[in-house]
Amino acid sequence: MGIRLSWTDPNVAEDGYNVYRHTSSIAGLETAAELAPYLIAELPAGTTGYDDGGALDDEVYYYRVATLAGGQVYPGDELVITASGAFVPLDGLLAYWKFDENGGTTAADASGNGHDGTLTSSALWTPDGVVGAGIEGDGTNYVELGYGTNLLGLPDDEWAYAVWVYMPIGVLTEVVFDWGVQASGSAAQNVGAELYIEDRHPRFRIEQHEPNGVDGAGGRGRWTATGATLGDGWNLVIAQRDMAGAEAYVYHAGGNSSDSVSATLTAFDKWGNRNNFIGGLQYSGTDNTPSAVLAAGARIDIALVYGRKLSSTERDALWNDGNGVQ
Repeated sequence: MGIRLSWTDPNVAEDGYNVYRHTSSIAGLETAAELAPYLIAELPAGTTGYDDGGALDDEVYYYRVATLAGGQVYPGDELVITASGAFVPLDGLLAYWKFDENGGTTAADASGNGHDGTLTSSALWTPDGVVGAGIEGDGTNYVELGYGTNLLGLPDDEWAYAVWVYMPIGVLTEVVFDWGVQASGSAAQNVGAELYIEDRHPRFRIEQHEPNGVDGAGGRGRWTATGATLGDGWNLVIAQRDMAGAEAYVYHAGGNSSDSVSATLTAFDKWGNRNNFIGGLQYSGTDNTPSAVLAAGARIDIALVYGRKLSSTERDALWNDGNGVQ
């Protein structure tokens, strides 16, 4: 369900690149007019790669990348590729849980960074993920990632979360991630980061302390994206921040929504050596056990963490890859 193309800059004064794709050979086509029906992307000069999120798993595709220079189109050799696996942008990828094991107690990190999770019960598995298997809450169990000071290696200034969340009818609040937040007083809560759903809106920590009028008293740097709303069933939730503010995007079959806040944020450099969870949120009591866990019937699938923000093209491609739109 996704193909990444890459090429070497030809060291010419190119004006840009065109990417063409078809389900049968286009090797014999050479002119811009002949190739035009198969154009899928127009890219600026200096580009050396393209993620095709519209490719469907197990389908065979024929690609050509053309250099644009001096008003002319110079097509390259044809590439024949079979799409396989979920579309996932690779640049800046810190963690990637597919949740496709559907058995045992390990949720492997497919990013190669070793952040495997441990399910507290194999009963969390469900065959009904957004793509293949996923995890489904039972009100008791969760996924534990272990202790660490900024375990995932999130930068101080910019990051993004992307995760598929299934909201059962009538469920308004849900927990998704908790990266090392502890619960002993206000100062201690200003460590780590988390993402959860409050009244069907994404809420996540965007700064260690109260962020310049964003959020209310006691918010401890969290922001609720009230303009982004989850619907019943599957939603793709994307939350991201940089030093100029934060954004949240919700993709849903019933309609997409988003919200943003502008604020001069401080570097996120105070991480606590605490436990880390998926499907768990720790805000009271001991720091090694979540205070709240994934609700019964709620599900999580394909969870991604990045050390950068995702572009609109990447966000849309993640949604398409989960068959959000055809």
